[in-house]
Amino acid sequence: MTVFNDMQKMYPNSALILLGISIGATAVLEVTGVFTSCWITNGQNCTGIVPFDSSESAWLAATSWMMFISVGVAVVVIALYFVIVTEKRDYKNETEKRLTNNMAYLDDLQKKYPNLALIILGISIGLTAALDITGVFSNSWICDSTECVGIVPFDSSEPAWLAASSWMLFISVGVMVLMIATYFVLVNKVLKHDYHLNLCKWLITIRILSVLYFLLIVISIIVMKSFLGKYTPSIWLGWSCILTACSALPLCWVQCGLHLVQRQCIAT
Repeated sequence: MTVFNDMQKMYPNSALILLGISIGATAVLEVTGVFTSCWITNGQNCTGIVPFDSSESAWLAATSWMMFISVGVAVVVIALYFVIVTEKRDYKNETEKRLTNNMAYLDDLQKKYPNLALIILGISIGLTAALDITGVFSNSWICDSTECVGIVPFDSSEPAWLAASSWMLFISVGVMVLMIATYFVLVNKVLKHDYHLNLCKWLITIRILSVLYFLLIVISIIVMKSFLGKYTPSIWLGWSCILTACSALPLCWVQCGLHLVQRQCIAT
């Protein structure tokens, strides 16, 4: 946090610039995606959702309108950002005051509930594990118009790209088991010796495992989606894939929990 505070003092507008770059990148990707002509493909031709066709199916019309609304929301976000940029009244002082108040509130919360960060970390890891295991071992990974199949049990005769993706997903489950085991070691250390700097090595281990888990999930799904869309357009990924992809979302809370536990160790 000292490095972060020093950076903000040296570059007081860096956070605002970073926010603008993030919003701009989101808007560019959003507008480019919505208005390009490759939304629905049959393996040979692609069609877009612009211009809107009133005769299309209800589900496609609803999805298209949600995409159009998302563009409008992006425009509103950009407008609000420019309002913030043009508002010069005591920007620096108010920002520093709010940052100080937020940090003071966080410190008070950690003093009042010293194990709150550890609980948040455990819940996040548990939620990630539940989504991952449910997704990997359910039977709705690859679907066509009649049925869905899973990746368990492993079929040695399946294509190489599917075998590679399946093994990455199996390894992700193993990584998740190691992450849970490391968390329980961390909890045991805290219960026996309270918070101290020697716990940082366990925090780093969980952080590395979470990054490895994220990479395994993302790469495996990208490989599956790429090959299914290229060679077998009549087959798509089912809800098991969605569950597994969603398991990566709680990793944000895992990183937040790790940071808070580390603060607790340093403060103690």
